[in-house]
Amino acid sequence: MTTLGTPELVRLIRTVFAPRPGELSLAVLADLPDEHTPDRPAWAVRRRIAADWAERLAAASNDLGGAAASLVLYRNVHSNNAELPPTAWVHAGGAVPQHVGAIDAEPVPFDDVLRSHSIVLALTELSATAPLKIAARRLGFRAATMPGFAPAMIPALRLDYEEIDRRCRALKSRLDPADEARIRFDADGRPWELTVDLRGQTAVVSSGLVREPGTAGNLPSGETYLVPYEGGREEGPSRTVGHLPVELGRELIVYRIDGNRAIEVEGEGRVAARERDELAHGVARSGFGVVERDGRRDPAVPRAQDEREVVAEA
Repeated sequence: MTTLGTPELVRLIRTVFAPRPGELSLAVLADLPDEHTPDRPAWAVRRRIAADWAERLAAASNDLGGAAASLVLYRNVHSNNAELPPTAWVHAGGAVPQHVGAIDAEPVPFDDVLRSHSIVLALTELSATAPLKIAARRLGFRAATMPGFAPAMIPALRLDYEEIDRRCRALKSRLDPADEARIRFDADGRPWELTVDLRGQTAVVSSGLVREPGTAGNLPSGETYLVPYEGGREEGPSRTVGHLPVELGRELIVYRIDGNRAIEVEGEGRVAARERDELAHGVARSGFGVVERDGRRDPAVPRAQDEREVVAEA
């Protein structure tokens, strides 16, 4: 199984979290299949990675200032970003259970587990990004969430996250004072243009560094993003207008944008027909991100039931 070497793993923890003196605990989270959400090969591999990392981080505690590492298991929550269960299990060693039905230990309150660990790595099948962000603010730990993590993503963990953070903040320094962005596309042999209204908006840095207590973010990461101005303030209506071509599968569709809303879907195929039907039942809003490397969008990004989010990454 492809994984990080122990020195690489220790370096990753030091870089991402910058552990402080007195932070004596680190938890590696993994969710387990149950009768409602069956196992699959990629999930099983991810659990093996989580167990391996927890074991090696525990053995390397002296290199982390004496921090103890634990593998924490919990019943999967059946959908991305659903509320975490009230209880979990701290693995005591030996074979790792592969299903909640195989656990014979007593559960403990999940809040107690999170409160007693300063640093959390969540290698889960279903994203825990949103609930861990909420819990981190309440309980004071910090977490890197890794939903859907796979061995193919290992090289992304070897990147220089200090440099990624520097570049992301440099992008923020340019995005924050900008009033608009003009994006030109060449798709299917045709030119397209989208003007994005950025007035009064502040960019968010997601660089992969999670160093402040009470925070959580995705890993791997490396992105600076903002939400275009949507109207409703003294600046007046949104000026975001134009066309946004998107390749879904092998089909090119084009969203026609006006006032930061997708108002029409152009295209002749089945995907375009599906998107038109979904658009008829909601509102699509545009978002714009700039990534410094090949990005991985978290399947966990919350999406309101009555709206669809279109994200252009460049």
